[in-house]
Amino acid sequence: GMVCPTGEEGGETPYISVAGEKYHWREGEVMVFDPSFKHETFNPTSQDRIILNIDLFHPELTDLECRVIQETIRLKKEHFGSTEAQEWRGP
Repeated sequence: GMVCPTGEEGGETPYISVAGEKYHWREGEVMVFDPSFKHETFNPTSQDRIILNIDLFHPELTDLECRVIQETIRLKKEHFGSTEAQEWRGP
């Protein structure tokens, strides 16, 4: 399932498009979506945005299935590069 807050009134605000639907962030709220759908983020403002992305596994997946998914992601990044615009490496 997907839990997404509604947008704030007035002016264009940063948002994510998931499967062609636009969802706006609201300060202090958490947004959850299924990344198997085509998705991309937009920031039409002049302000920087920092997003904490936490990947969660479905609770019914086995440990082996989780490890296979993690390895697949690692190999994709190794061979094709990251799909992240920037990856924060810390101070």
